[in-house]
Amino acid sequence: MKLKHLLLIPLLILTSCHKEVDTSSLNIISPTGAPAICFYKEVLNPNFETNSKPKNIISMMSKESNKDIVIIDTVSGIKAINTGAPYLLASNITFGNFYIASTGNDEDKIMSQDDVIVLFGEKQTPDYIFHFIYGNEFDSSIEYVASAQDAAKCLVSGKNLITDSKVDYVFIAEPALSKVLNNKNAPTYGKSSIYINIQDEYKKKSNNLSLVQASVFVKNTSDRKLVDAYLDN
Repeated sequence: MKLKHLLLIPLLILTSCHKEVDTSSLNIISPTGAPAICFYKEVLNPNFETNSKPKNIISMMSKESNKDIVIIDTVSGIKAINTGAPYLLASNITFGNFYIASTGNDEDKIMSQDDVIVLFGEKQTPDYIFHFIYGNEFDSSIEYVASAQDAAKCLVSGKNLITDSKVDYVFIAEPALSKVLNNKNAPTYGKSSIYINIQDEYKKKSNNLSLVQASVFVKNTSDRKLVDAYLDN
């Protein structure tokens, strides 16, 4: 899949400067994990919320939605726009924090078709990126989970608690990865490790292009003055 072609859409250009504007009325939704960290100042904002499942966030990109600002993986956001979501891409916010981690269960320490590989985000950016790099070679080995947090649980335990499979490798994102690797109470502590840096593999595969992971999308019917002021800050 040629991801770079999906990214060739007009950007909402924000060039003007603003004095202080009260933007507290804007409704904002972000995935948990790395994108949410960018919005740490919003922790006490009642109009800011997070959701661990990207599918839930994508469903909020509708005409009836009250979400003025949506943070979601770039590919899913663009696909939503292409199917009629009334949103515009305002800015890219994260440029790749994906890794494949080893649980330490694989004896030969080489990812192969007889290993169990946990992958989150079926038919979303993680899934597309994995298949962009590896093709269909490992399709028979993949077990999908709903979110990065669920992937982290598999790395913590070395098992997929849903399928009861013994897991060898986990496709995971920061900051969940570091949290697991530093968890001294995890059954896999001291055995789990980073196996592949996905950003490096993506560059090799795409002729040195950088991976664009998540973006900020704004509703095209929201108050432009408030949205511009918020994004400027």
